[in-house]
This record gives sequence, C-alpha cells and structure tokens, in this order.
Amino acid sequence: MFDPVPYRYDGHWYAPVVYATRSEVQATNEHLIANLAKAIDAENHAIQIYERLAQLTNDQDYKQIILAIRSDEVGHFRNFSQIYATLTGGQQAPLTNPQLPANFLDGIEESIRDELDDSKFYQDTSLFTTDPTINRALLYASNDEARHATWFSYIWNKSRR
Repeated sequence: MFDPVPYRYDGHWYAPVVYATRSEVQATNEHLIANLAKAIDAENHAIQIYERLAQLTNDQDYKQIILAIRSDEVGHFRNFSQIYATLTGGQQAPLTNPQLPANFLDGIEESIRDELDDSKFYQDTSLFTTDPTINRALLYASNDEARHATWFSYIWNKSRR
C-alpha cells in the first residue's frame, strides 16, 4: 500500500510514485465500499441511540448537546450514503437495528467508546481513497466524532457528581 509519508531528496519533498495493478485498485475500492457500508450503519445506530439518550434525560443542557450531536450524525449518514450510492451505482447500504440503551449513563459511556472508535475508523478508511471529496468527508466526520466523544465525556463526568 502507498506510504503517505513523503520523502526528502535534495532539499525537496516528494511522494513516491506507486503503480497499482488493476486487481489492487479493485481490492482497494471494494475495501472502501465495505468500510462505507459499515460507517453508514454505525451512523444509523448513532442517530437512533442519541434520540433515545435525549429521551432518557431531564437535563435540558444535556438534551441540547445530544440532539446537536445527533444532527451531525444525520449529516454524516447522508454524506456517506451519497458517496456509497455513487460508488455502487445507486445501491443503498444495508442497515441493522441497534440495541437502544435502557440507562442514560451506560448509554453515554458506550457512546464515548463508539465515537472514539468511529473517529479512528474514518481516519483509517480515508487512506483507501485518492478522491479529495471522499477523503474530506471522512476526515471531517472523524474530527466531528472526536469532538462528540469530548462532549459525551463532559456529560458523563458531570452526571456522576
């Protein structure tokens, strides 16, 4: 696979030219499509879980934060679904139903883990594309997920007092 770290030669930076076979390009595209399907399902889960968390709290500040995060997840879901449909000729990614939290704090704690895992997953997936639009969408979502984890950590810590 292409090493994204540039090399220095005679005072100039360059990235090595990598020639991939048709089968290597096909495998990379298949991996990207599979990861996008997984990301779409994860965003679908987050949308439903955060709706449930907003219902489980009486704290209006927490509710506002959670619903703002949910709104971001809806945007990621739409972006990833559009990219997936473009790459697959109009297909939709398969969706599963999440297990909704029964307890607010347990749901918040699980959301912290999920957001951090998703952030890393989107960064890793961005390495499978040279398309700048797809790359930006993945890295933007990765940054959002890290920010969401921070907000959920804030709620979790404040709720435990």
